[in-house]
Amino acid sequence: MKRFVILLSALALSVGAFAQVQRGEAKKEKNIDDRVFVEYEENASFPGGDKACMAWLKERVKYPKDCLKERIEGRVIVSFIVEKDGSIDSIKVFRSPHSSLSEEAIRVIKEMPRWKPAREGNKCIKSRFMLPINFKIPQLMAKQE
Repeated sequence: MKRFVILLSALALSVGAFAQVQRGEAKKEKNIDDRVFVEYEENASFPGGDKACMAWLKERVKYPKDCLKERIEGRVIVSFIVEKDGSIDSIKVFRSPHSSLSEEAIRVIKEMPRWKPAREGNKCIKSRFMLPINFKIPQLMAKQE
């Protein structure tokens, strides 16, 4: 049991050390390559910030008809890469209560405007972003059924 705890501790320390080296390397390099960074000085952001992002999503998300009929609600967690130019790439659903909700979340993410990319020093870098999209049946529709 002691060996297992020691091994687990060593593994946790080595993962933390790797992240620190990668961040340090990003500061030293003149031309940051195409790596996707997980630690950086400034996060990628939707134009106008979080509130603008939520408002934008609220205007464009269309509740899938099959999920309305079956009264399926929930949160879809979407992961994507914000490129150096602010474009979105590599969209993946991390968690979802239903495939139709996943498809709608992906559709909407593909339509997003360019983001403000993450920064390390004075350089724009690629970064991974996780975005939750909540699907809740509107009260008016819930009462009609």
